Amino acid sequence: MAVYQLLALLFPAVAARSAVIVTDTGYTESKIGGQIYLERLITIDTGRRIFSFKSNGASIGMPLPVQMNWKMNELCTVWVNGERYFQYTGHALKEGFEEKTVIALGGDATEAWIEAAQDREQAKVTLLLAMRQGDDKVRLTVRVEPHRPLQATRIGLECFPSTDEPKNKLTRAVATAKRTEVLRPGEKAFTFRLKPEEHWFFLHDAIFDLDTPAGDTRKGGGGCALFYSPAEVESAEVAMANYHCDAYFTYGPEVKEMHLLVYDFSFERANQNAMDYLKSLDSQGVSTGTPQRPFLP
Repeated sequence: MAVYQLLALLFPAVAARSAVIVTDTGYTESKIGGQIYLERLITIDTGRRIFSFKSNGASIGMPLPVQMNWKMNELCTVWVNGERYFQYTGHALKEGFEEKTVIALGGDATEAWIEAAQDREQAKVTLLLAMRQGDDKVRLTVRVEPHRPLQATRIGLECFPSTDEPKNKLTRAVATAKRTEVLRPGEKAFTFRLKPEEHWFFLHDAIFDLDTPAGDTRKGGGGCALFYSPAEVESAEVAMANYHCDAYFTYGPEVKEMHLLVYDFSFERANQNAMDYLKSLDSQGVSTGTPQRPFLP
């Protein structure tokens, strides 16, 4: 398979000092039940965390740092005037394969990024996933270039905090710097609406914390978090359910560029340690300026 060591090739002297390294497999084949499928895997090692992103030609998922937490097949999906972008609809068959999402890579000695774009009826929507040397997060920028009058944009991220088993004992929890709400087994799902002063939230399992046994061979991996800009959104909420939890951000027609910071604390921080860390970052918020790296033409 072809391996693309982007920064090592462009900046060999710096790469030798543990610069950000990008590896791209290109589309590779796998055989399942007699059918041949295609999948592309891009891995970015910041020197602190390793993030992997995979595409079936339509969606962008994040299977590393872990297959739990943010959905491994669909990191985020975007709706523009109701039209959905970057949706995962299953494995991509090689026969009749169509690349709906155009992916480009870029970087320098201290930063790497993935740009993924879909151009459809309502708009061209671009995801920019940027990681700097030493980062423990993904800097996610969403840009909307409308083809029709823009009414609203919605971003959704699906999460399976810490573990997905045992299903009858999962105790999902969402926390901010000011409050925590817990959904215990058997309780009714609810919507957690973020207040303007709450610009981050931490999703975790209140029982299956880091290294807590969660099955015969599985342990809790730890939770994940997300920062957003309250000044950009019309609403921000987390749909809490017993199995997976979904975050949604709604933006008005005047907002065409959105900014998120995506954290995954799997196998790194227990719940309390993650909360303490997030509170230490609380005053930083999310930069809403132009991304350090420009969008590619």
